[in-house]
Amino acid sequence: MTRSVGDKDRTVTRPHPERHVGFTGTRRGMTSPQASAVATALTRLQTAGARFFHHGDCIGADDRAATIAHELGLEVVMHPPTNSAARAWAYFDHSRPPHRYLVRNRHIVAECAWILACPATFRHELRSGTWSTIRAALDLDRRLTIIAPDGVLIDPRSIGAPQQPHRAGAR
Repeated sequence: MTRSVGDKDRTVTRPHPERHVGFTGTRRGMTSPQASAVATALTRLQTAGARFFHHGDCIGADDRAATIAHELGLEVVMHPPTNSAARAWAYFDHSRPPHRYLVRNRHIVAECAWILACPATFRHELRSGTWSTIRAALDLDRRLTIIAPDGVLIDPRSIGAPQQPHRAGAR
């Protein structure tokens, strides 16, 4: 199956998308409960046939999740950003071409049947790459597991509209 992912110069081909799990998380890293939940989810998905783990190669959560996936024996697919300032240079078996952050995140979603998301906040936010990737997963009707900072799963249908960032002096 070939699907356009919003980048007019590239089309991503997804053979056996059910074998591909994507990940999105914050540069601040995962909490211990989130990391534990990611390991549990990946183990279950691997038992169900998942073989590949896709990440965006940023410091923090991507780096830790890639390590977990590698330790579990999944083949790790890196989708690096064009801006290398926040790259983790994390473990990978396969690499995709670099893209701008939001384009890269959409490529991860397009290639994967299931997305694991570890946001830094409990609430849906604008101006967050993790929440933007969650919205892309919902738009493309991907299976989605959102793991809150306390390790509890958030129902994707309950996230509602994003919260506007608070501005000083706003009324």
